[in-house]
Amino acid sequence: MTNEQPNVEARLSDLHRLLEVGIERLAGQIGLLGQRLDQQDVRHLDHGQRLDRHDERLDVLDRTAVTREDLNEKSRRTIATLGLITSVLGIAVGALTSIIIAIVQ
Repeated sequence: MTNEQPNVEARLSDLHRLLEVGIERLAGQIGLLGQRLDQQDVRHLDHGQRLDRHDERLDVLDRTAVTREDLNEKSRRTIATLGLITSVLGIAVGALTSIIIAIVQ
């Protein structure tokens, strides 16, 4: 029995050491997981802020964007205005020509 006593104590000591090493390894892995979760939280917050900034920029662009319909309407108004100016100038030149011809004759 005395031979078995030191052998059992040595095995218990080895088992205790293995258990402590295993527990420390698990504690390290849990700590690493905690750090990774913290980093993910920071990344998630950063991505959320970036998305908010992009949404704000998109809202500004939507409010200030010129659509094809707006451009077509502006072109129509410009062409109509130029047509009116040309007509008025044509009438004025015609009238002025008639006046000059009447004075000369």
